[in-house]
Amino acid sequence: MSTINYRTLIRNFSSLGLVQGINALIQLLLMPLVISRIGVDYYGQIAVIQVIVFFLATLAEYGYGQTGARDVALNRNNKTVLAELFYNSLYTKFFLCIAAF
Repeated sequence: MSTINYRTLIRNFSSLGLVQGINALIQLLLMPLVISRIGVDYYGQIAVIQVIVFFLATLAEYGYGQTGARDVALNRNNKTVLAELFYNSLYTKFFLCIAAF
């Protein structure tokens, strides 16, 4: 790996780590405030609903995050294939979402 790519990798990794760290810190700071405002019971209900929604979103995603990116990269110059990939992904996610509910 060349020095330029290594530096870019370190910079990108550091930036992503900083953003994720700030995100976690904000959540930790706001959680007591939210719980004191809405109460423990309502916070628990919201947490359960979030878990269910994330589970259903994972089912609807169906691995397109990885395979879709690879297929787009392999066919980036073929607009017909890109359109087909997009609509196949969109329709599949839509029907999986409907089936999950």
